[in-house]
Amino acid sequence: MSDRPRSKALPGILLSLSALIVGFLLGMWLGSFNVSKADGLAGGAIVLAWGLLGALVLLGGAIALWAAAARRTLWRVLIVLGPLALIVAGLLIAGFLRQQEEGRRQMEEEMRRLKRPTAPAAPLEFLPVSGRAATEGAVVMGLGMARPDLTAPVLHFLNGPDATEASDSLVLEQVAHGSSIAQAPPWFVPAHLKLDYDILLLRVLAVSRSAVEVEVNGPQRMSRWVPRDQVQLLLWPEFLLGVYALEPLDPAGDPLRNKPLDHAAPITLPAEALLHPTVVRGQWVRVTTEGPEGGQVVEGWLRWTDGERLLVRYDLLS
Repeated sequence: MSDRPRSKALPGILLSLSALIVGFLLGMWLGSFNVSKADGLAGGAIVLAWGLLGALVLLGGAIALWAAAARRTLWRVLIVLGPLALIVAGLLIAGFLRQQEEGRRQMEEEMRRLKRPTAPAAPLEFLPVSGRAATEGAVVMGLGMARPDLTAPVLHFLNGPDATEASDSLVLEQVAHGSSIAQAPPWFVPAHLKLDYDILLLRVLAVSRSAVEVEVNGPQRMSRWVPRDQVQLLLWPEFLLGVYALEPLDPAGDPLRNKPLDHAAPITLPAEALLHPTVVRGQWVRVTTEGPEGGQVVEGWLRWTDGERLLVRYDLLS
């Protein structure tokens, strides 16, 4: 009785797995040379695609060798390719871990840099600012408001959207009733400041991917850039929906109307009615009134901007 040929399944499977690992990792290594910083988040997908391509190429070659070669030949190839797969995997994994550690170290250094105050300015005492907006005096409408994180120790001011070093800073401290400004530049005049209600707002003039240009002194028309991750960006529609009440600057020229149209019929407001915003649609905001107790509730539309300036004043607090 003739001997039956021994199966090639085991060396073939091991060879295919080794080829898959080596091909995937080598493909990713080659793909890393085809990625630039400009690729951003797409860089990871490009490297992954190269890895898959390498895995498929070497896997195809391993399967072809499995089908054509003798069992002994497969074992001989596996003796070389198997350890090579382990070595390549170990080296690339070690390199990946070093890269992750380096990225973590750079991130920690950047966080320490952002938390480090610049040269301290003299402590300032701010006059209390009411919750009502002085929109009549605003030179620039801007895009909305920026709300700094009052729990952070410092807000850095930059000289440009791509600047990496702070030119000045606002230093905050936590006190019994909330937050307080410990140090600030002498020119710092925010749009709204009432820290006992956690209110600190800066008018937004421009936005980039990583920074926000804010007005730091309206009367002097001064602006600075701040890191985008240090403030909450509130564009006008979102900001207006968060205020307590609105009031038209020109009630005769911009009355409350029953539809968001310039030719829609005006609505007569009850005396001393408060207009609470509920919906923003384009240049119009829907409001509901709050009159004297037991009075009629009226709903209508108010034009809040003409595209260049605010047509309403707002109350931040009741």
